[in-house]
Amino acid sequence: MIRVTVVECGRLRSIDLEEGALDAFKASLTSRGGTILELQSSRSPLKITLLKRKKGASSWAPWFSALARTLKGNVPLDQALELLAPAAPAPEEILSVHRGVLAGRRFSDAVSDQIAGLPSLVPALLRAGEAAGDLARGAALAHSTMENLLAFQRELKARLSYPLVVVSAASIALSVLMAKVFPAMAGMWVNLGKPLPAKLEVIRVVGWVAIVLLLLLAGGMAWLMSGDERAQQIPGFRTLGRHRNRSELWSALGMALGGGVPLLDALSLLRQKWGAQEMRQDIQKGVRPEDALIRWVDDAPGQRAVLLASLRVGDLAGGASSVAEGYRELLEADLKSLQRWLEPVILLLLGGILMALAWSLFSIMGEMEHGLVK
Repeated sequence: MIRVTVVECGRLRSIDLEEGALDAFKASLTSRGGTILELQSSRSPLKITLLKRKKGASSWAPWFSALARTLKGNVPLDQALELLAPAAPAPEEILSVHRGVLAGRRFSDAVSDQIAGLPSLVPALLRAGEAAGDLARGAALAHSTMENLLAFQRELKARLSYPLVVVSAASIALSVLMAKVFPAMAGMWVNLGKPLPAKLEVIRVVGWVAIVLLLLLAGGMAWLMSGDERAQQIPGFRTLGRHRNRSELWSALGMALGGGVPLLDALSLLRQKWGAQEMRQDIQKGVRPEDALIRWVDDAPGQRAVLLASLRVGDLAGGASSVAEGYRELLEADLKSLQRWLEPVILLLLGGILMALAWSLFSIMGEMEHGLVK
């Protein structure tokens, strides 16, 4: 037997089913607009939960998806939080959020204060959903944002894994060379009864400097692969970070405007994120809204045209969603461009270092052979 916990028509209930009847029950429940929240075998204390507990911000994505589905079933927020708290990656944090909601705090503010490690866009999306009267949609977009972040990180890893492996392998090989081969060569010079040539000392210093630079490069790529927003602000990767941030910005703005939230209120929901507060203040001072919004697409003429067209027909919410999709496409192009220029640069750098060291080594070995012959 399997115990199934479901939400249907705003009510929670548990049902015991035979294993063979589970698929048919799922199909019937879905047709009625219900949702399965948890499966539990009645023969074993082991739970088969739909939400896996993992460390890191990515573990919250399925939880917010479950929250969105629960709220769509017309379950009150406080009951949904109480029900889903045991399945959260950090149950104690959800219980703190639950207490805050019961005390009268907004859900978005409680989430921002109590849950650590969430992407900065998530509280803004939840605030937009609350203002639009559709918190379920805000939670669903929060889930989509975290899924997009995971997809972005996977794409970065796919693009940078090969260069990272090459740089790491070169660093290890060069370290072995400097730690083993160079001391052996220096010992041979000493055994010949001759002073160490200045060239050997220069090569030793340059070799260790090259190792440090390669390790820094490997660490930078590993940091970039993590998806950290700060890593995307380093030179050479700023366009990548800007396009990603602006895709998130327009997604949040489009959702708020689509829910009937006025533009100034929507900008207020985003607070200091992406300079939204400054733009809100400019509009209040008399700057035309279209002029203020155009600043957010100043790096993409195509998105500028989309935004202007939407403003002309009076559909800013739809235009914001289209601009967000356009920036996601630009982000894909950025990742491809990153791979195209990064791999040749790394290969040329490694090739230059290894050729210089090889030439120097052969030159010194020639001098040693000449000394032995004499």
